[in-house]
Amino acid sequence: MFCSHCGQQLSAEAVYCGHCGLQLKEQSTPIHSAPRRRAFLALGVYLFVIVLLGAPTAWYFLRPNSETINTIAIETKDTSTPVQQTETVTVAIETPTSISSSTPTAIVVTALDLPTLLPTLTLTPLNTSTPMATPLPTLTSSPTQIPWGVAGFGKNQLLYATDEGGQWSIRVLDVDSGQNMPLLDDNVNDNSGAVWSPNGRQIAFHSQRNGNWDIYLMDVTGDNVRRLTTHESSDLFPTWSPDGTQLAFHSTRNGNYDLYIIDISSNNLRQVTSTGNLEASPSWSPDGMKLAFEARYNGNSDIYLLDLSDLSTQKVVDLGGNEENAAWSPDGTKIAFSSDQDGDYEIYVINVEGDNLLQLTSNNINDLFPTWSADGTQIIYESWQDGVGIFIINADGLEQRPLFQEYNQQRFPDLLWLNEK
Repeated sequence: MFCSHCGQQLSAEAVYCGHCGLQLKEQSTPIHSAPRRRAFLALGVYLFVIVLLGAPTAWYFLRPNSETINTIAIETKDTSTPVQQTETVTVAIETPTSISSSTPTAIVVTALDLPTLLPTLTLTPLNTSTPMATPLPTLTSSPTQIPWGVAGFGKNQLLYATDEGGQWSIRVLDVDSGQNMPLLDDNVNDNSGAVWSPNGRQIAFHSQRNGNWDIYLMDVTGDNVRRLTTHESSDLFPTWSPDGTQLAFHSTRNGNYDLYIIDISSNNLRQVTSTGNLEASPSWSPDGMKLAFEARYNGNSDIYLLDLSDLSTQKVVDLGGNEENAAWSPDGTKIAFSSDQDGDYEIYVINVEGDNLLQLTSNNINDLFPTWSADGTQIIYESWQDGVGIFIINADGLEQRPLFQEYNQQRFPDLLWLNEK
């Protein structure tokens, strides 16, 4: 018998052609050849590989917001053995852009499917020089108004008084720009002796607006004027306590100048000298424990210290003339003052203990009312040169210069140095 398909000679019992596989007779049971079994096996393996690799591949192309970052080191530790073995390999990793790589970060992945082979994976970026997310912009503060002193002025603001218009008025000078403006100038009342509060938000001064000299407060704008003392005598030259809660001043309430302290919030008044002699021009120590002042106990004015705890006094300097206008240095170690021991008033500095006297000015005119810069390196004072003006000098006596181009009755300076506040 021959195959009808390929012509191969076959036996009479043949069911299919062994050459081309043509079935010659029907069988009651299916017949599977070895090649067909291999084909089915290969197809199964192929489909398994497709499924195994297809899911990660699909995730790679469909993942949201991801990008490849720098290579990382994977440290593997086999914790299933008593002695742990560590191996480091280098791979690339896909990381969401929401994670910043500006700082190396360890990522721990637990291999649930391979607990004995790779119990823990610790991933640490090797190179983070390229950020994965856009960095936040640098914030820069916009210019703001200085919360002390006069609006629009610089950090160094000088209060002074002038009577160039016939009445004493209070003005402020921007030391850096030279700009100055009136704060209290009503052309009716005398206002003078202005001093900054320690925080630069208020000004104390004396005024004759109610018929006699009293102590007042106002805002740095010249508004909200408030009367602190109400006495028929003269209350003059206030000075702030370091904490800004009290003012010391001198008054003629008992016929001669004595020192008083008033509480700003309650208006409670305390008299701290009562010797029957002149005691005037107080200056508060930086620690708030003492007042420096001038006293005329022996014919001339000398500089003394008053201990506020027991009201005891101590003489600091007596040069044989009149020593006046004491001003305590910011560090509490020195006192500036004026003295006429050489015939006219000059500016001096002395240690609180009464030694190391230093003369700062030397001329044939009066230099009065010294006040310190906040850093203690300079002293501002009034000088009676061609109509009285205000000068500044280093605390060592060098580099003296005027603060005004024209001298026109600028007196009683008080400087606020805002860069030190």
